[in-house]
Amino acid sequence: MIQWLIFIVVTISLAAGVYGISLLYRLRRRYRLEFLNSFFYFQVLVLIFGIYGILSSVGIRELLQQFEIERKSIEIIAQFLPFMGLPFIIAAWYMSLKMAGELVGKKVPGFIAIIYFTLCTAAFLIYGLLIRQIPEISKGDYDNLRHQVQIAFYTLEMGIVAYIAIYLLTHISVKSHKIRKSFISRFAFILVITTFLTAIALHFADVHPIFFMYFILLYFTGDLPLILLTKNYLEKNTYQFKNAIEPLEDLFQRYGISKREREIIRKISEGKTNKQISEELFITLQTVKDHNYNIYKKVGVKNRVQLVQKFSQSKNTNDQDSRIQNF
Repeated sequence: MIQWLIFIVVTISLAAGVYGISLLYRLRRRYRLEFLNSFFYFQVLVLIFGIYGILSSVGIRELLQQFEIERKSIEIIAQFLPFMGLPFIIAAWYMSLKMAGELVGKKVPGFIAIIYFTLCTAAFLIYGLLIRQIPEISKGDYDNLRHQVQIAFYTLEMGIVAYIAIYLLTHISVKSHKIRKSFISRFAFILVITTFLTAIALHFADVHPIFFMYFILLYFTGDLPLILLTKNYLEKNTYQFKNAIEPLEDLFQRYGISKREREIIRKISEGKTNKQISEELFITLQTVKDHNYNIYKKVGVKNRVQLVQKFSQSKNTNDQDSRIQNF
């Protein structure tokens, strides 16, 4: 009975997680805000790690216990899966840092990125060493090892979320609109609360199946309130920005213009030469010429003048992007 209940909870949680991602995907296509891109990729990476690093690990442990396999072999396999999935959650947490910066119109400080990846690399290596020690530890310590890994996981996550919350609350511009300040404050509050509740559920996940189901539910659906909060805020406050940028973006999509080609079109619209473009984008002069040729071919123009006329709206793109990024 309990196994069926767990199966139902996992299914509902995955469905809700996929729904949240699909909702974010529609939001990022509709509003084209930088922080929505980071939020979207954060959710995708979290889902991947959840399936590969958490559910697969639990599933393989339950499956192998049905056979006459040594406990240490089961533990090695069960711990190896989340270990190999760590790059996904590391990337996801970094995207959450990036998202926080974009919410307040800033970039992640360089030293923060260095500290973050240094700590994550150290944690990755330590985890690998712990897995190598599994054959040498006694059977009674297997559960203790798993619990230590869980503690390390939610401690890192809570530390990152605490930094994000403090960063958001201390970097809200004093000139920001009251509604925007309220949105960011509620965003930080919900993020902290859901992370804290998820950590509690994970801490007691081995005590009783109900805590494990609670953890799975929160892990995959805990950010859904944030997504719905964001959706509600955008629908009420940024419709004018959508109208401002949509025609140009539609033009890009209509002609299949890539991200790099968009950058070059904007540079050409600013009157930059091929050499200046190559220097600013850190690409070779020949690469710029190749992109120009592809752009002309896609759009159906013969020279720069015709191209600029076609994308004349791009002269306001930088101002619009700034307004959009800062709401």
